[in-house]
Amino acid sequence: MTGVAAILNDPKFLEAAPPNKTFPFSMSLTKDYWHLPTYPQLLKSFQHYVHQSITSQLSSELALDECAADQEKILRSSTAQRSEDIQ
Repeated sequence: MTGVAAILNDPKFLEAAPPNKTFPFSMSLTKDYWHLPTYPQLLKSFQHYVHQSITSQLSSELALDECAADQEKILRSSTAQRSEDIQ
């Protein structure tokens, strides 16, 4: 299953299997991100930039800005890929 809103709201997803019709409601109650397939990539990115900050390779502000940009790219890429998968 997915936590990506574009997929959760897609009629093709909702009709693909009986549990899919109620899954979007369940996801609206979920408050964590462990279910995301991209979680390992997001964690790796975060660890990389935190390491660069604590070893003074980047300032804290720049490390967090770079991390945010990298994670945004990961999430957008994942969303695009998932949308293609259900078409």
